[in-house]
Amino acid sequence: MRPDILLLDEPTNGVDAENGAKLRTALLTFDGAILLVSHDEHFVTDIATRAMVLSARGLHEANIHQHLHQHHHPHIHPKLPKE
Repeated sequence: MRPDILLLDEPTNGVDAENGAKLRTALLTFDGAILLVSHDEHFVTDIATRAMVLSARGLHEANIHQHLHQHHHPHIHPKLPKE
């Protein structure tokens, strides 16, 4: 199979570290489009070039970035419309 688009719903759910690394490598080398739904912010910041956040206020474009603290972890923040 050589799909043009991958639709992934929580692809890292229940995946161990070794297979998660294989999945990450496979997705980073995939030439097509990927639509990814995930609560795994680390995975999203590694894979995604654009992000959307679904909240009670609706679906909003998000910024993908990382902050360095005493420990390293990613953040995805919605770009909320001005009220």
